[in-house]
Amino acid sequence: MEPPDNPNPQDADFATNFSFLSTDTILARAVLTPNDGDPQRLMWHVRPAIGTIKNPIPANMRGLNFSFQPEITHPPYRPSNGSKNRSDPLSYDIEARFCTNGHVVTITQDQKDIIRQEYVNHGLTVPAREDLSVPTATTNFSVTEINSTSYSIILGDPGGLAQDIRDEYDNLIYDDTQEVPIGTMGMMPIDRVVGPGAVIKRIGAILDTPPCNNAPDPGTCDDIVLGNAVVAGPNGIAETEAVNRTTNLPLRLNSTWRNPERNESVGGVKGSRHQFGNAVDLDILDPGGGKSVPQLYCILETAADSLPGVSGFTEHLGTQIDDCTNTTITHLHAQR
Repeated sequence: MEPPDNPNPQDADFATNFSFLSTDTILARAVLTPNDGDPQRLMWHVRPAIGTIKNPIPANMRGLNFSFQPEITHPPYRPSNGSKNRSDPLSYDIEARFCTNGHVVTITQDQKDIIRQEYVNHGLTVPAREDLSVPTATTNFSVTEINSTSYSIILGDPGGLAQDIRDEYDNLIYDDTQEVPIGTMGMMPIDRVVGPGAVIKRIGAILDTPPCNNAPDPGTCDDIVLGNAVVAGPNGIAETEAVNRTTNLPLRLNSTWRNPERNESVGGVKGSRHQFGNAVDLDILDPGGGKSVPQLYCILETAADSLPGVSGFTEHLGTQIDDCTNTTITHLHAQR
């Protein structure tokens, strides 16, 4: 009766499956045909593949109706003790036997509940079945990069988060602002023509535009850098075009969603946000855009922090580093 058969038929890994966790109650019902036997002569037998059962009702396991709860034990959380392989599904052979006749139904967890059972085992908030889905590639990140687990489904949308951060990162690297149109005349020599873009964490705004960039007549252009801006110079004419374009600097996506067993196996903290599908780790592969690696990490952290509801911080392996210019940084961790 409970759980129902085949709750997730689109999952090719499980043609016949049932949806249940160790926190659920399994309900079974038998029918005698013809209906002329003593129901108390009907006996129930439960053979678990993993664990045992608890709370059998009725306790003597006789009668047409029967229920029980799965019971398993799981070792306490210890970093590196987890597994990178799929967990074994909970599975039970439930037999109703009357005299010499019997009938067996086998219930086995499907992939979604194998994953959800890991959250039960680790004492974490259990995601809903509908929150687990097949990942899709983004513009810059493949399915293989987005999902490094042994499962074919993941929790949340870490690929989307990583892509949003990368898009903003590529926008911030060259983002100077054109403060007046090229050719504007009658300006004071110190009036700004081009200003720097966004304020970058720990560094401040970075001016990327050289004086007279794409000037109509480089031979007569006398724009100069004053402070952190390009100004009109003695002739009072705006002649510098701002460097403002989207780059395409690669990032490595080295960690997204981790199922609890995988998180434990790699030494992640028990409450790691990676387990909830809303955290990613990004590495800078090579410097580019005229920026050093520390500058790029500061831009990357600024990119993450600029997105609604997202926060980022740089880390050395698993240790948070508050200064993004630190040369020991190994990646940016960002979470929503």
